[in-house]
Amino acid sequence: MQWTDLKYGDRVHASCHEPSKSSGATPEPPAGANHLLTAARMRTVSRSAPGRPMSRSELAQRVAELLYAVSTKRYPITGHYIAKLERGAVWWPCEEYRAALCLILGARDDSELGFRSRRGCRPAPPPEPLD
Repeated sequence: MQWTDLKYGDRVHASCHEPSKSSGATPEPPAGANHLLTAARMRTVSRSAPGRPMSRSELAQRVAELLYAVSTKRYPITGHYIAKLERGAVWWPCEEYRAALCLILGARDDSELGFRSRRGCRPAPPPEPLD
């Protein structure tokens, strides 16, 4: 996923946080904690507390800022959602979140952050903008 791939126009977006029945997401249980995502976040230095790892809340804020910069839409990502990703409660976030996380955390692709699509499954739809 590249920076330019984040530009997706003025579409209306469905919620990314809970897959809808129409999203095609398979409701199988998660495989466990996403240690790759946690490790990538912990390797990334905080802007607000230099010398310390980035917090979940700071990562969520940076994702929201990045998505706003390319779409002028506000997204409801929070530190609690990042925690769900790290625990494996959400194992395949929407494309916009995955792309932003890859850019911020310096990953080349989704798999470097522990995101893997399950066979026969599509990602959750993009989040509903707050604006």
